[in-house]
Amino acid sequence: MSIIKNIRAAIDIRLDHLDAQAEALDAQLEGTKEEALKRIEQQKESLVAALNRVEDILKDSAATASEELRAAIDHLRVQLALGKADSGDLLSEQEKKIRHAIKALEDRLEHTEEGLEDKISKQSAAFVRIANKLRAEFESAELQFALLRGEHREDIQAGKTALRKNLNELRAGLKSAGHEAGERFDKFETEFGAGLTHIRKAFLKLGKGK
Repeated sequence: MSIIKNIRAAIDIRLDHLDAQAEALDAQLEGTKEEALKRIEQQKESLVAALNRVEDILKDSAATASEELRAAIDHLRVQLALGKADSGDLLSEQEKKIRHAIKALEDRLEHTEEGLEDKISKQSAAFVRIANKLRAEFESAELQFALLRGEHREDIQAGKTALRKNLNELRAGLKSAGHEAGERFDKFETEFGAGLTHIRKAFLKLGKGK
C-alpha cells in the first residue's frame, strides 16, 4: 500500500475526518454565511502552511519526481489563493478546483523518491488531515447558501435546534470509536456517515421551507 493510501486507511485519520465533518456541520447550525467563509479561509491558510512544510523537505532534492511534485504544490497553491466565494455556485466551483488540485498532489506524493519516504509520509499525514477539514468546511458551507433562500426564519431556527441535538448524539459515539478496530470501525464509519447525510438533507429542507 502506498503512502497516501496508508495514511487514509489509518483509523486515527478516518476518525479525525469524521470529527472534522461533524464539527463543520455543527458550526453551520450555529453560524452565518460570513462565519462559514471565514472558516474556509482559515483552513486554506493552514493547508498552505502544510504545503510549505512539504516543500521544505524537497529543497535539497533535484530528482525529476520532486520537480513534478513541486509543480503539483504550486498548482494547489494557486487554487488556494482564490478569493472568497460570494455565491453557492462560485463556492461549488472553487471547491471542485481545490479538490482536483489536492488529488493531483496526492498522486504525486505516491511517487516520492527513495530516501524521502519517511519525511514525506509525516508531512503528508498532516496535509491529509487539513485537506479533510477544508473539504468538510466546503461541504457544510454550501448549506448556509441554501438557508439564505429560506423564508420561514422561525421554522429554520427551530429546525436547526433539533438537528443540533441529533448531531450532538451522533458525535458522542466518536469518543469510543477510536478504540474500535477492523470491521467494527468500518460499520461505525458507515453509520456515522449516514447520520451526517441525514442531518445535511434535513438542513437543506429548512432552506426550502419544508
